[in-house]
Formats: sequence, C-alpha cells, structure tokens
Amino acid sequence: RVDAGLPVELACRGETRPARLRGELAKLVREGGAKGDVLDAADERLEAFLQARGHREPRVDHHEEAGPSRLKIIYDIVSGPEARVASLRVADAPEDLGVSLATRVEAPLRDDHLAADGRSLTRALEDRGYADANVEAEVADGEGALPVVFRVKAGVQTQVAAVAVDSPVTLPADIAARELRTRAGQAYRVRDLARDRDGIIGSYRDAGYPQVEVAPDIVMSPDRRQATVRFRVLPGASIEVDHVVLAGLHRTSEA
Repeated sequence: RVDAGLPVELACRGETRPARLRGELAKLVREGGAKGDVLDAADERLEAFLQARGHREPRVDHHEEAGPSRLKIIYDIVSGPEARVASLRVADAPEDLGVSLATRVEAPLRDDHLAADGRSLTRALEDRGYADANVEAEVADGEGALPVVFRVKAGVQTQVAAVAVDSPVTLPADIAARELRTRAGQAYRVRDLARDRDGIIGSYRDAGYPQVEVAPDIVMSPDRRQATVRFRVLPGASIEVDHVVLAGLHRTSEA
C-alpha cells in the first residue's frame, strides 16, 4: 500500500535566483524527502552560493504553502550588497611573508576568504617566531569596489635560547629518541612545541610507558626575545607483555 503524498514544487523568490543551484537544490530536497533539516541545509547552500559571488550579507528563508493538490516550498532570497576587491595591501608586516592570499583584486569580496587569509598570515608570522602575532582585515561596509587592508601586529620576534628534556627515566638503547624541531638559535614556534611533545610521548610509549605525560615548560626573557624550553617527562609505570591469549577462535590464519 503506497501513500504518495502531495507532489512538491520548488520555487525561488527575491532579488537573485541562482539557476545553477536549482537542479542541485531539487535533488537535495527530493532525496531528503523534503524534511526540515534538508530544507535548512538548502538555505545554507544558497547563502554560501551568494557569498561566493560577493554578496556579503545574504539571507535565505523558506516556507511552505500547502494546497489541496500540491505542496509548494518557496525560498525567499535577499542577496544583500555585492562587493568586489578594489585593492589589496598587507600593512605593517615586518618582512615579506610569502603568503598566497585567497583574496584577489577584482574578485568578489568574500568574508570566508578574509578570515582564511588572516589565519594564513598569522601562521606565517608565528613560523618566524612572532608568537603573539595578530592580523585583522580592514574593509569598509557597503557595496561596490572596496579596498582591503590586512593590518599586521607582529609583536616581538622570539628565538629559542636553550632546549632540554628532563626525565627520571632514560630511553632504552634500542628505542630511538625522535629528533626535536625546537632547537637553540631558531625561531620559537608553538606548533613545533606541540609536535615535539607528541614525538617524545611516542618514544616513551614505544619503550613501554603507555601512561607517559609530557609538559613543555617555557621561560621567556623579560623582553620576550629569548625562550628557554624544557620538556618535563612523567613516564609513569613501565608495562611489559606477560602473555597473549587467543580465545574463541576455531579457525584462523597464521597472521
């Protein structure tokens, strides 16, 4: 016994009707059975479509109109102001950061690109030792051709003065200690600390210390230009394999 329900019609109203998305939206709504979460996802997809074309504050809502012979789902679209990048500048950077930006002159102005470019510039500064770096995108409100400025606040560049690993247990000779990325004389990078901590943990786990804990201890000079790094290791108990039991298997391969 089949209850087909009402046939569904999909319509878009408003300032912009993205014809390229109509087929995709129809497929999404059809496969999702026109359920509420699917219709909400279509709202987000339409907004992302408009944002990618420079509409900075799009708003998409949907509502249903049920008639005696069909159900109509209507998407009301308010595109918002459309903006493009008139000019692009990275201001107050201490050096050429060599970052390829997603924001381009004459391209649609996209807030997601501005946010991604800010993160890319900040990471590039952190990789050069500017641990407190901050980057903000400055762009006027409105529409049309707008200049974009990424304002850099680099702060102080910090170098590693010394590095040490403190542990009450020495690794066995057959367990190779993983090479540290944090080195004296090089730029101080928080990301390197995280990788080195994971590497030290991996080495001690390989040596039979599965509960090892490693805490980086950082001491900055008064002017924050030098950092002394010490990895403090709490190895925990050493655990060895007593015996191995295979139970419940009647047939298995040698592997």
